[in-house]
Amino acid sequence: MHFLPQPPLFFELVFLTFCFLFCFSTELERKVVEATSTAEALQESLDAEVSDRSALEAVVTSACEGLGVPASGSSLRSQVEALYSRAEKG
Repeated sequence: MHFLPQPPLFFELVFLTFCFLFCFSTELERKVVEATSTAEALQESLDAEVSDRSALEAVVTSACEGLGVPASGSSLRSQVEALYSRAEKG
């Protein structure tokens, strides 16, 4: 009794499996490259936002100190609110 597939069918199956795996790995690689590119763009955007916020905090702190405006807290929001109150008064 012969349990192994016939040689031509076996090699066709191996070839088709190879083709499927090759196509799948190529698609997977493309998706990984795309995801990596997206992650890098998001990181650049986040870095820019952090840099902008740091610059804003420095300017607001400097303005509060220069104008002698006491803030009720050290947060950016409290400093901006203190500056706004000062501007409304005078």
